[in-house]
Amino acid sequence: NDYELVIVEDFAAFIDKDYPKLMLVGTKALLDDLDPKVTAFRGEMYHSFRSHGFFLEIVAPGVSKGETLMHYCREQGILAEEVMAVGDNANDIEMIDFAGYGVAVDNAVIALKAKAKYITHHHNEDGFAEAVRHFIP
Repeated sequence: NDYELVIVEDFAAFIDKDYPKLMLVGTKALLDDLDPKVTAFRGEMYHSFRSHGFFLEIVAPGVSKGETLMHYCREQGILAEEVMAVGDNANDIEMIDFAGYGVAVDNAVIALKAKAKYITHHHNEDGFAEAVRHFIP
C-alpha cells in the first residue's frame, strides 16, 4: 500500500501526541480474526474501526467521522436531518448514523449498507452524484 514502515524502540514515546492513532495493517483474514478481539476491549480507553479490508484503526474515544460531523454541524447550526453523508466502509458507520440522509454506495460493506437509508450506485459509477441528484432535485 506504499506506506513507509517505521520501526521504533519506544512505542509509547512515539505516539505521545494529542492525536495518537494506531493502524494495524494485515491480511483481511488476519484482521477479521483480530477485529472482534480488539472491539471487545474498547470503550473509555479507545475506539476502533475498520477503514478498509486490510486496515484496523485504533484511536482515542470519540474520534470518528460521525463525531466530527456532529461537532461541525453544531458549530454551524445545521440540524442532523439536513445532512447527507455518503460512505463505503465501517469507518463511515457513525457518520451515516448521525446524518439525516445516510447513504451507502453499492460497493459498501454490508454493515454500512444495513445502516444506510439509501443505497446509491457503485463509487466508480458516479454513486455520489446519483445520491445528490436523488436527494437534491
